[in-house]
Amino acid sequence: MLLLISHLSATSVVRQPAAASRCAAARLQLSPSEPESTFRAWLESQGPADASLPIVSSGATTAEGALRDIWQAVLGAADASAPPVSVLLLPDCAWLERWERMEALDAHLRSCRPSCSLLGSTVRLQALHPGSQPTSPDESPLEVERRRAPLPAFTLSRPSALRPAGFDGLPPEERPAGPGGAADEEEAEAAEEEVLAARAALERQFALQAASGVVPPPPPPP
Repeated sequence: MLLLISHLSATSVVRQPAAASRCAAARLQLSPSEPESTFRAWLESQGPADASLPIVSSGATTAEGALRDIWQAVLGAADASAPPVSVLLLPDCAWLERWERMEALDAHLRSCRPSCSLLGSTVRLQALHPGSQPTSPDESPLEVERRRAPLPAFTLSRPSALRPAGFDGLPPEERPAGPGGAADEEEAEAAEEEVLAARAALERQFALQAASGVVPPPPPPP
């Protein structure tokens, strides 16, 4: 869980009370016109931050719009020429103000992995939220605190781009399907079409879940 935030800002020790105070202060200063600067200020409060980190602020105001922008961000992050880590901010989606809803959205996206060749293998997501809570009994308070960004957001990363050169210890689900892997143009086009088709179907599913307040079921075990 610490991989993405550690890449965004390298911090050796974070004292939880101070970090919590900084997050609270950042939330008070947030306005619709400055989500990116607020997020960058929070990153800097965690330690040295990468000034070139790509941050995109979504204008979505509904759960359906947020889901649309997340899928578009996944497609962009999957491109081999894209930066290895990026951030999608969701500052205007009032539906995501509650952590329980952000958690439901994250669970829904995780459940999509079996039907999407990019999500979970080529691109991985991590949910950030001011109200983040432990997602497992083994999660440390430090891990939870480092996910408490001043506004709802997702980090997107390509694990292969973050590994040292020559690393060949890929698990089976992340190994290329053929000689060209994801770099093969035809395979990439087919993958994009699959994502678009899956997105259309899953958006309809999530819209029904959002309207009824039903939390999507947890993803199947690996």
